Amino acid sequence: MSSNDEEQYKARSAKTIYFTPLQLGGKNFAQWIVNADNYIASKKWEQYIRTETRDANGTLITSMINITETNQAEAAEVRRFLLGHIERDLTLEYTVETHPAKIWKDILKLGKVVAGVAASENAVERWNRLKFSNYKDVNDYHREMLKITADLKRSGNGTICTEELRIRKTLRTFPPDRHAYSDTLTTVNYETYHDLYLALLDNQNSHALESTQAQASISTTSAVTSRSDVTNFNQSRQDSRPQFEPCSICNRRNHRTTDCLLRDNVMRMVKAEVNRRIRSFSADPNFDSQKDTHQSRGNNKRLRDRKARPASSKKRRVSPLLLSS
Repeated sequence: MSSNDEEQYKARSAKTIYFTPLQLGGKNFAQWIVNADNYIASKKWEQYIRTETRDANGTLITSMINITETNQAEAAEVRRFLLGHIERDLTLEYTVETHPAKIWKDILKLGKVVAGVAASENAVERWNRLKFSNYKDVNDYHREMLKITADLKRSGNGTICTEELRIRKTLRTFPPDRHAYSDTLTTVNYETYHDLYLALLDNQNSHALESTQAQASISTTSAVTSRSDVTNFNQSRQDSRPQFEPCSICNRRNHRTTDCLLRDNVMRMVKAEVNRRIRSFSADPNFDSQKDTHQSRGNNKRLRDRKARPASSKKRRVSPLLLSS
């Protein structure tokens, strides 16, 4: 390596990214692989860690890039980056490796092992916690059962989730109030878990239909009862009320005319109408309050004639009893 290349390598090595190194056992592998992959992509170092390529015909070829004098400095920088971001105990295993692609391949193997162990432990723990009594819907339990079974088979633990064991787990984890139904299903001797699932689903749908019909019947009965109760209550209220003569104002029988709530309003309306008519007569130009009308003059004349008549000429009313005697 020339002095110029050595100076450029040192300058590039000084500009590195710092994140949590890969721990022994790969506990933080998921986060570490994301950070390392993003940094390698930003530096365009993918060709140094790639172990599989395709030729012009699309055939997969397992090969690594050759380290030459032209790319030796950059390959050394990739190797330094990888070893600088794993724990010191892990670097002892990769110090003899000179090609960064081999280091990267071994780290990926470690990650697969860690992920497989974690998935296996998680699936086993979920299988142990799975209970039919924890689910209100059969479909929810069935969906979780399928997920756990797939994870166990993928991690190599398919022996603990056979058809017989799945049927046994389902029947033995029924809620306490349905143990009688569980015993009935046990006597059927289902061969596959799918047959048991179909039986549970059919029973759930039938119970849901019966519950819906019962609820509709209860609602109808309660509605009829409530309407009849309201009718009876109103009738009893009407029968218990005192009966009076029809009110001259509102024509109702539940109160007297003197107690009518509309009485004051009617009186105000009558007074207003009287005042309106008085004002209309006063505004009439042909009306003269100083002169009597023709009717008034006639009445006054008869009154004067009656007063001027002598007392002897006045007719006296005689009782019919006296006349008969």
